[in-house]
Amino acid sequence: MAETGQRLGAHEIANGSEPRLGELLQGEGLLGPGDLERIADEQAKSGMRFGEAAVSLGLISQDELMRALSRRYDYAYLPAGGHNRLHPSLLALFDPFATGCEALRSLRSQLLIDVFGQGRATRALSIVSPGHGEGRSYVAANLAILFSQMGERTLLIDADLRKPGLHELFCLDNRYGLSNLLAGHCALNDAIDVIPELPNLTVLKGGAVPPNPLELLSRGRLRELIDLVRKHFDVILIDTTAANDGSDAVRVAHAAGFAMVLACAGQTGVRPLTSLVSQLRQAHVELAGCVMNR
Repeated sequence: MAETGQRLGAHEIANGSEPRLGELLQGEGLLGPGDLERIADEQAKSGMRFGEAAVSLGLISQDELMRALSRRYDYAYLPAGGHNRLHPSLLALFDPFATGCEALRSLRSQLLIDVFGQGRATRALSIVSPGHGEGRSYVAANLAILFSQMGERTLLIDADLRKPGLHELFCLDNRYGLSNLLAGHCALNDAIDVIPELPNLTVLKGGAVPPNPLELLSRGRLRELIDLVRKHFDVILIDTTAANDGSDAVRVAHAAGFAMVLACAGQTGVRPLTSLVSQLRQAHVELAGCVMNR
């Protein structure tokens, strides 16, 4: 908790927002005029930041501080626990200043430079890895949230047609999705959902698990779909099947044009990783880098 408080304090100072934060908390009835003086005294004695001092004095809770900051910066945030319908692994939404989320935010910044920079046509980036449990869905979903929090119109596509899972993270009905769309069994609007808590984020679900996922992904319709949605989104991120399960991931990466390779420390072998990179290069996929996921 102390680490989170320090991060919040740095965030407030960097944006010159301490007085405004106090006014916001006071306007919502969480602080009184006397409380502002107590907080100022605590800051003078301890060197704490405004929000950290308010929490330390017991005047507001950590969640109340986080909610105030999210409103101050128009930054989507939900308190963990309670009756939230979304999966707790969506760290960028429930704990945006956690250490793991800071690493993802740094990755987002690098991708903005290398892949999604201003002035470029919208690009699609596939998230690929050799095996299971290496964090493809986790990274894709949290990056999508982080891009949407910047105001980027973001589309997150579940192209793991063997075991789609993004609908579970966002609590969505998976009756229709990418598999149905590629098979010509539904319209695009039937397969996508805008996330109410994140109005800049749209999810294209995986849909019903088909008997022929590789064939569906190989027909050329996926590239046509990506070309279609480029006109409506700033960022397109695509979750994929583990490369060890077949050629699905490489097919998706080829349609997207770009791929970011994930490896898991202590789990991903060198041979499967180099094999995947080789396959991507042979398919003329541009690599956006290799990320070590801990």
